[in-house]
Amino acid sequence: MTSKCLVSELLAKIQLVRPALSAQKHVPILSHVCFTGEDLYAFDDIAFAQEPFETDFAGAVPGEMLLQVLRAYPATAEVALSKKKAGLELAVKGRKTSTKLPMLEVDQFLFDSERYDAAKKCLKFTEGLQNKLKRVLLGVGDSGHRVSMTGVVVTPEGTLWSTDNVTLTVLEEAHAGFKNKPFVLPK
Repeated sequence: MTSKCLVSELLAKIQLVRPALSAQKHVPILSHVCFTGEDLYAFDDIAFAQEPFETDFAGAVPGEMLLQVLRAYPATAEVALSKKKAGLELAVKGRKTSTKLPMLEVDQFLFDSERYDAAKKCLKFTEGLQNKLKRVLLGVGDSGHRVSMTGVVVTPEGTLWSTDNVTLTVLEEAHAGFKNKPFVLPK
């Protein structure tokens, strides 16, 4: 159960999912990068990011810790990732050094893939919708306490809205609509 790759390749993939890593450590799994065997992803209960990346194992490791370990290697170095002790640790092995990181099993990861798949299918990201999203992004707040203030709320009726608790930005008839529940597109 060993997967080999270039440090630069893995760093690039983790950097792409990094916006979905939680900075708060009170729910540890939300600050982890999850390897599924086919891809890697991060989910902080609001944002979700996924990138294809094949491994011979599945599990979740602390994202920032893994980034720090990988940055210690030259970008052109090859590292071997291997799962040890029934999912308790991930060994990152370079030419002369080895680091072990704590690992959680994939089933402990909180992400609900069915909900994400449904949301992905209900909204078509056309150039027109992207332009409308840019206009509504102006009103997004910075509150980490209210989910609706962290991005653009997309409603089934076709409305996009955002708020910073002082101003409200609303764009009606922005998309065709769908049969799902409203959801938040993170800033």
